[in-house]
Amino acid sequence: MLTKELTDATLARFNFEWIGSSHYAFGSEVPTLRGGIARLPILFDDFPLYDARVPYDEWERELLGTIRGRPYAAFGLHDCYAHLWLPRLGSLIERLRDTARLTTMGEVAAKVALLRRGELGVLLG
Repeated sequence: MLTKELTDATLARFNFEWIGSSHYAFGSEVPTLRGGIARLPILFDDFPLYDARVPYDEWERELLGTIRGRPYAAFGLHDCYAHLWLPRLGSLIERLRDTARLTTMGEVAAKVALLRRGELGVLLG
């Protein structure tokens, strides 16, 4: 959740290069740069496993469907829900590798800092 303390100036003062939050919070599904801080939207997470009690196989299918074919798609896994996905993490990573190119948020932030409008797919591809 974004709070009033998470201003671009505050993040920059403490040497943050990027911040990740829900795409709803950022109002965008693609990374942007604002005030020198890369804003990296999270499109999907593991909360439905916990809150909605979605079966793991259904959750994984939805995750893979969400990221398939996108130049950028970040998702989050919370440690407090790890008991719901950790036993299958190895196979999830293999499926993710088959579906998309995996990279770190730091690498995405560095590329976002260099991109010009409309170049996201080129830089992340």
